[in-house]
Amino acid sequence: MVTVTNFRYTTSPIIIILGATAVGKTKLSVYLSKRFNGEIINADSMQIYEGLDIITAKPTITEQDNVPHHLFSYVNPLDRSHTVVDYRNDALPIIESVVSRSHLSFIVGGTNCCIESLLFHFNPPNPSPKHSHDKQFTSLLNDLSEENLSKLTSVQLHESLSKIDKPIGIRRHPNEEQLKKFHDEYNQTCTQAEQSYNYTRGIFQAIGFKEFHDYLLLSNIKRKSEHGEKVFANAIERLKLSTRQYSKYQEKWLRMRLLQRVEKHSPNVYELDTTNLSLWYENVEQRAEAIIDAFLKDEKIPFDALPKTPIDEPVYEQNTCLACQRVFHMKSQWLDHLKSKQHKRVLRTTDRAAYRQKLNNAIPSLLNTLDLLEMKKISEIEKKNDEFEIDNEMIETLENNN
Repeated sequence: MVTVTNFRYTTSPIIIILGATAVGKTKLSVYLSKRFNGEIINADSMQIYEGLDIITAKPTITEQDNVPHHLFSYVNPLDRSHTVVDYRNDALPIIESVVSRSHLSFIVGGTNCCIESLLFHFNPPNPSPKHSHDKQFTSLLNDLSEENLSKLTSVQLHESLSKIDKPIGIRRHPNEEQLKKFHDEYNQTCTQAEQSYNYTRGIFQAIGFKEFHDYLLLSNIKRKSEHGEKVFANAIERLKLSTRQYSKYQEKWLRMRLLQRVEKHSPNVYELDTTNLSLWYENVEQRAEAIIDAFLKDEKIPFDALPKTPIDEPVYEQNTCLACQRVFHMKSQWLDHLKSKQHKRVLRTTDRAAYRQKLNNAIPSLLNTLDLLEMKKISEIEKKNDEFEIDNEMIETLENNN
């Protein structure tokens, strides 16, 4: 994918090359940088760490082809405190420096949050109250001492929250604090048990570390054994699976975070087909070159951008399904539930139970009706028998007279 936009921090345009892992972003960025006198700024959160060039797939000196590359290998791999805000603060001065040299900035990578931090607004760490409910909440905290707050139950706190911000109150459950406490204790236990193997922070998030963890714990002798070969083969499969899953996540982010935005500064996104390497120049390099050239000249771009599909803001309202005994806080969730197979199955079960109850209530009256019918039938039989006996008496009388 190629994104072209006027950068909101400067008057200079920037080009963003993004996409799933291992699709040729580096190759394309080098080609375009040489064509348009540009410099490459890394937006891959794993390539910012020193060393580990192979596992993070950094461009080699040969691949860089004398094009200036920035934000590669400048963070200690053991530093787990580097955040996306740190990345943004590191990237902005470099972009300004590139612009000052009248060069074009090419932001290249697949880490979505890094790209998003440069494209869109990030809230400051301590924003001042801007809305009425913010001021109400601040006033409430000022009126209550820490001692008084600690005495309030979760239900009382929930009632106060609902008065200040009803949508948030609907989303939060009064007993949510109990669940949070449970998860905090559970996570603390897990951390104490596995604190040496945290693959969710820093460079250890890179695909390839956690997948080969079990194999790397084996001795050199065990790695060459049959068991070691099986562990290695399993690590390879996990590596492939993680790569596919990450690619799907990147594509989902593109749709959710870029193509569903309607802000004025939301950039256009153009798709490049990298599936056929024999047509790389025609489908990728030539197409990207035409898009950027037209954008820089303020001409009509010869290709259509990917369509944007803005989504509606979520509507928060509380609905209760009596049949399923469930509470929903969002209108979309409620509507989805009404159409779900589970809800319809519960309704069918409920309908059958109600029919059986109705039938049970009707059985006594039904028995009474059957009794009446039976008595009427017996009466008719007895009447016919009486008529038959009268007929026999008449026949006997006639025979005697003859």
